[in-house]
Amino acid sequence: MTRIPGIALIIMLAWIQSLSAGDFVEFVSRGMSESDAIRTATVNAARMLGFDQELGTIERGKIADIIATSGNPLDDISELTRIHFVMRDGIVYYVF
Repeated sequence: MTRIPGIALIIMLAWIQSLSAGDFVEFVSRGMSESDAIRTATVNAARMLGFDQELGTIERGKIADIIATSGNPLDDISELTRIHFVMRDGIVYYVF
């Protein structure tokens, strides 16, 4: 895969890190499907940055942080605004 230039990488990383759950709701309200909105910040971002072999999807051997919601964000993207816990590096952090 072709790597993107350094300045584009910095811009892309800043954009990904600035995404919030409200942004996903906005993407869907403007016509994007729930699954495409989620892919925007996961698999597509990893692919654009040239890191799709290391992250972007939940697979054995890849780096992954996981969130848990009570509902399915593929049915209602606003579920991403109601996170119950985050798992990072195998440690669960509960959201109160």
